[in-house]
Amino acid sequence: MGSGRSWRCEAALLLTIGSLFALGVGAAYAQGPVTYSTPALRGRVVAKETASPLAGAHVLAAWQGNEAQPLIRPATVKLLETATAPDGSFWVPAWGPESLPTPIYWQSPTVVVFLPGYEPWRLDLGLEFRGNEAKIRDPLDIRLSRFEKKPEDWAQHLSEATWVLAYFAAPLKPMPQLRMLSAVEAEWRQTVVGLRTEVKGLRDDVGTAKGEVATLKAQADRDRQTVAGQAAMFEKSFGEAETGRAAKHGELLRSHEEAFGKLRQEQSVAAEQAARDALVRQQALETDYREGAATTIKSGAGAPQVIAFVTAWSVHSLQRLLMWELPVMDPKAVWVRVAVSVPLPFLAAAIAMLVGKP
Repeated sequence: MGSGRSWRCEAALLLTIGSLFALGVGAAYAQGPVTYSTPALRGRVVAKETASPLAGAHVLAAWQGNEAQPLIRPATVKLLETATAPDGSFWVPAWGPESLPTPIYWQSPTVVVFLPGYEPWRLDLGLEFRGNEAKIRDPLDIRLSRFEKKPEDWAQHLSEATWVLAYFAAPLKPMPQLRMLSAVEAEWRQTVVGLRTEVKGLRDDVGTAKGEVATLKAQADRDRQTVAGQAAMFEKSFGEAETGRAAKHGELLRSHEEAFGKLRQEQSVAAEQAARDALVRQQALETDYREGAATTIKSGAGAPQVIAFVTAWSVHSLQRLLMWELPVMDPKAVWVRVAVSVPLPFLAAAIAMLVGKP
């Protein structure tokens, strides 16, 4: 209970102090009518990136008065606007002395500058006063930056600028038709039209893309079917080609086997015939040899000479050497055999001479 009573006492004390503060401050601001005058405002608007002058920029100056509610931003008592010249300069004329119901708000005037394509500019000048006369300040040097964000961000800036201008102009009776507000609204409509056109273009692009995707899908299906058909045809052709190739290979193999069989048969026949011919010739030679030897002895030749002739005929038969020994035996062995056989006829003749006539 003690803690609750203490809390209620502190709350009541704070409420009493707040009420006295509000009444005191309100009384301090609730002054009677005053006479006010302000000098002309001069300045120059240029591009921040290039420092080149910007012509046609809208410049607005708003003066607001201190009413009996200092915690709320006071209402507008004077609103003047102009536009920049080709060299970027502007001039807001002086006004007053003029009788006002309350003193001028200490941050007045508020200067707003707007030019399509540039960041909106705003500044509370807060001129110094001598009594109820504002001091003349040096010309304002205002530098605007190019707006390089998205169109939707630009639309957001235009919406905020419209709200600020309406806030300044609404307290005045009658409400003035501001050229800056008209320019902002025109830029807003143009931006909205551009956004709608862009959205329509995007929708058209999406529709076109969907159509192209559908076309590509259909083309892909047709290509897939074509490729499948071609693959089936290729497999069929390949199978037929393999079958034909196998048949041709078998036929060729059979023809080769037949030709090889015929060749082997012909070679066998030829070999048999050559063997028979060689045998006939050998028999003929042996017959000639026997007849020649008998004829030689009968004609009176000596026994050693006939023995040497017969031995040489037997050992060094040229026909046997060429037809049998060289084709069958190692040539080196054949020639060694011939070399070691050379003395045999002479050795046989010598032995025959020692033994005597038969």
